[in-house]
Amino acid sequence: MIEGGGSKNSETNHNDNTENKSSATEKLYQGLAKLSMKLNYMLFDDDGSEKSKENTEEKSAEMDEEDTSESNNDVNEKDTNDTTSDIAEELFSRSISELMNRLFADDENIITDETEKDAKDEDTVTDSNQPEKTESDLETQDSQEVDKSDAAESDVEKKQDPIMEQIEKTLSTSEGIKALIERHPEKAELWKTQLEALDVLNDPDATPAEIRSAQAKLNSLKGQLLEMAVKDALIDAGFDVEPQQRVVEGESGGTRPDIIAKNNTDQPIEVFGVTIQPGETLSVECKCGGSPYMTNQLKNHIPNQLSGQEGTKILLTTSDIKDTPPGLAKAVCDRYGAKLVIANVGVEVIENAIKEVAES
Repeated sequence: MIEGGGSKNSETNHNDNTENKSSATEKLYQGLAKLSMKLNYMLFDDDGSEKSKENTEEKSAEMDEEDTSESNNDVNEKDTNDTTSDIAEELFSRSISELMNRLFADDENIITDETEKDAKDEDTVTDSNQPEKTESDLETQDSQEVDKSDAAESDVEKKQDPIMEQIEKTLSTSEGIKALIERHPEKAELWKTQLEALDVLNDPDATPAEIRSAQAKLNSLKGQLLEMAVKDALIDAGFDVEPQQRVVEGESGGTRPDIIAKNNTDQPIEVFGVTIQPGETLSVECKCGGSPYMTNQLKNHIPNQLSGQEGTKILLTTSDIKDTPPGLAKAVCDRYGAKLVIANVGVEVIENAIKEVAES
């Protein structure tokens, strides 16, 4: 009896302790959950966080239901404790997370504003470090922009100029040169003799004197062909071209302009990027040769030739003039008010086309 009674009392005490511990744990979780809900409500009620309040009320209702279920069903005690723990942890975690976000949101904005301000200050400092442009610098910059614009415009005009395209096409191929020769039967005998002389250049037994003579005839021929191609293009454009060269007075003596043309129509004629009005005169000096020849001509002959030109003055050359000393051609043309027109074909191309005609 004593032993039996002792066992019963021991079992009863053990059950009571277990129940008390379970009840204490549950109360602790419930207390944490309520504390979290109060904290959430106190922190965010003023911001109108209806969603947070609804979640809090829903969790509270769930807790009340779980309390009721616990009192009626001891079998679900562990599930109830787990649910209560999850609710408390979720609410507490959400409250702390939102609290941290709100605490540091303003700091992030401040940092962003400060970063933008620093960037603006840096730009201001960079600009202030730049030397202030003087009036002379601004004029130089404007002049450079105008020069670039004029150069680009000149290139466009040259590429779109049908007269220049006709001249380049005539001189750059053997077919073009043959057509030019056929167009001028009055020159046929002279040009035939010059073409035959070019055979010496391919003769391994030719003497130095013969080679020099043949080279001189080639130089004369390519110059004549360039002049004739330009004359034909101007005639096709509507100009009246003087058939014979005549002597005019230059600053260093008499000179014979290669081409003197006049617009005898009642309409302006645009050529080489310039417009020749009715009754006005156009003078053209043609140069076909390599860069050493061009340099010598610019220094010794072209100035006098340009000074004696009439009306609108043009210096028309092969592309080899681009290899002369920088600025020389422009300086000479500017000095005499002439326009430099450069064909998009070099002397070597013309010479090869002439040689093909001679061999055919």
